[in-house]
Amino acid sequence: MVDRPPLQTFLAAAQLGLLADLLLRGTPWGVNLALCVLVLAVSALVAPEPDRAGPAEQRLLWCAVGAALAVAWRDAPLLVVADSMAAGGLLVLALMHARGLRLGRAPVRAYLRTATRAVVGLVAEPFGAVTAPSPDPSPAFGRRARAVVVGVTLALPISAVFGVLLAAADPLFERAMRAAFMWNAQTVASHTVVTAVFAWLALGVLVGLVPRPALPASAETHPMALGLVELGIPLGALAALFAVFIGFQVPYFFGGASTVLATAALGYADYARRGFFELVTVTALVVPVLVSAGSVLDRSDPRAVRGFRILACALLGLVSLIAGSALYRLWLYYGAYGLTSDRLYAAAVMGWVGLVLGWFALTVLRGRPGPFVAGALVSGLGVLACLNLVNPDGLVARVNLARGRAGAELDVTYLGRLSADAVPALAAGLADLPLEARCELTRALEARWRRDDPADWRTWNVARSRAVRWVGRWAGDCGWTGGSADGRLGD
Repeated sequence: MVDRPPLQTFLAAAQLGLLADLLLRGTPWGVNLALCVLVLAVSALVAPEPDRAGPAEQRLLWCAVGAALAVAWRDAPLLVVADSMAAGGLLVLALMHARGLRLGRAPVRAYLRTATRAVVGLVAEPFGAVTAPSPDPSPAFGRRARAVVVGVTLALPISAVFGVLLAAADPLFERAMRAAFMWNAQTVASHTVVTAVFAWLALGVLVGLVPRPALPASAETHPMALGLVELGIPLGALAALFAVFIGFQVPYFFGGASTVLATAALGYADYARRGFFELVTVTALVVPVLVSAGSVLDRSDPRAVRGFRILACALLGLVSLIAGSALYRLWLYYGAYGLTSDRLYAAAVMGWVGLVLGWFALTVLRGRPGPFVAGALVSGLGVLACLNLVNPDGLVARVNLARGRAGAELDVTYLGRLSADAVPALAAGLADLPLEARCELTRALEARWRRDDPADWRTWNVARSRAVRWVGRWAGDCGWTGGSADGRLGD
């Protein structure tokens, strides 16, 4: 049963609903998302005791604000999606911790169960908060509420009569009143629904962030425990499958270009493109397989534990070789056609999976499963932070421009489709391109980033603002004026 929160919580949720309706309608998201998450965090932090978020929840809320700020910094679509998901995931982690889950000590199944409850609670708990009886009903508050209702009821018809008369007396005032009150029914309904939905969710967050007792140890037991035979068969089959696949990859590793062309009957780029993402997916899927097997392992049987560790180590070694095959294909593709954002993101995901697998070996395989999930989440946030700092699209632009200067073929069309994050790097390298390529790239960038009308402030973003300023400095024969030669924007 959820205790009835104070009136301040209801008012904060209503204001957050209005704010979300005002801000989040502007797309693509930029500073508007960061403002919404920031106001939500502040509302949870300034709530009166005992309805205020705890210290751990507050730290997670500020991390969510940081992830939302990254949306106002970078423009690469996949990076924006990842930053937005990180902000939402950190909010859910805060709700999970408030429900008694102790991050860093709970097993995987406890995370899954508590996450489900937290998400369901976003919708369900506001019902309990709204319908719960007030612990200290105040007659004075009831009298004030009735007085406000009576006053508003009297003000509406009186204001309407005098407003009609004043509108008839002045045409400018009449137009202003028409603009203010002639609303489209569909628009009103849309704003009402969006405001109500976000206010309801905000109330669920504010109520759900109130700390609760830690989950009892009995809540972390698992009803199903599998032995060595049940787990050994699927894990052994998977290890055999991986071993056979790696056997087919050995000639490609040591045979060079002639082996790829003769055996696979493909060019370098086709060979790399054909299986790269599939191998990344295979590498990533090993993590949930091993984690699931470890969570249902019968740890009371020493033989089962020992057999699981042997099979898991074999799978870790084999999947490392598969990851090596994927990275080899990435290197071949880079040599043929240069770097792309998708492959850079896939390489980052593979690096994170490698960290997770190593952490799995240090924790779960050594009989300490508690810190595994927290470490995996922290490493994922660390990789995401590194991607934001590295600026993937800017790196892709610099690498491909350098290859072009070295004489390799340059895909100008692809460079023109990169996000605003790449514009400073592209602008810095324009002078080194042949005139035809320079003009093609300049036209593509101007078509996307030259702005004659002011943009919606809600969608403001550092990268997009910088791109508009860069392109605004270009003039004449496919060139640009102003700025500095080393690629930094002059103010």
